[in-house]
Amino acid sequence: METILLNHTYYNFGENITVTYINSAISIITNKTVTIQRYTDSAIIYTGTIVTDAHGVGSLEIPVTSGVFAAGTTYKAVVGALTSSLFQISYIANLIAGGLDSLLAGFINIPMYAEVGNYVGDNYYQFTFDEWLADTDHIQIRKNNADLTAYSDYYPDYKGKVYIPSYESGYEYLASYRFRLFSESDWGDFLQLALDEINACSPVTTFDFISAPISFDPFLTMRSYIFTLQRILLDIEFWNNKLIFPEVSGLRGSLNTLLIQALADAKEMKKEAKNRRFLIPKGVTSFRIALPYQLSATNMKSYTVSAIMGDIQTQGTV
Repeated sequence: METILLNHTYYNFGENITVTYINSAISIITNKTVTIQRYTDSAIIYTGTIVTDAHGVGSLEIPVTSGVFAAGTTYKAVVGALTSSLFQISYIANLIAGGLDSLLAGFINIPMYAEVGNYVGDNYYQFTFDEWLADTDHIQIRKNNADLTAYSDYYPDYKGKVYIPSYESGYEYLASYRFRLFSESDWGDFLQLALDEINACSPVTTFDFISAPISFDPFLTMRSYIFTLQRILLDIEFWNNKLIFPEVSGLRGSLNTLLIQALADAKEMKKEAKNRRFLIPKGVTSFRIALPYQLSATNMKSYTVSAIMGDIQTQGTV
């Protein structure tokens, strides 16, 4: 088994990209070249080296700096012929870390205990949920009643599959692990929908995550939180993910209560975020102006006062 893992999907400047390489075929310390490439044209913008241990596991931390990476750009990590999932430098990382991770903490660290795996061939076992937390401290794989050792007896890909090098038929393999119900990609999609929604509100704007004012942040976070709650409720209605919802009726009631409050909060946040400062004046009906001296019946003169703001041209005579 060979795979590349990233610690996040979205990053902002000042953070570190952790690239983890796993190769079950490696049995000695090995150097592997990793490159970071732009997704659009595969141009290499960074080159580094991952040193694996004797089990074929190694990682590299890459700082996100403005001299190397560009905001709003999508990249990929490449080791040999293997390519990672895509990642992006975006303000979305701040909205996730500073909002959604806290609001939805219970849905990004869900425990699953002793799930029986489904053998899918080539020494791989498939388990129900993907987006496993990338930490073997949270993973336990058992062969019948015997515990197996990570990166020796088994290799997780952290996407719902486990590779068993010495697989034996006739045995039951069970996994206990922790996972995220929603990926960062899901939340990125929800945040984009929220941004499109507030841009479409009058007055119409065309902000992206780079140019949007910080006053949009509360609404974007709350609206994405609403999208998440609505999706969980929809999953419950169709009995998806039933393995982790033992008390469905109680959970449905709690989520509906949270959803009603979140909808009310988002409505007020939208009003505050899209206020009068985004209006562009189209004309002036009247105004007052202070003159440098007093006018009288004998020294009255005609003055023209002009002011330009955007496409406005105003003129008055006293």
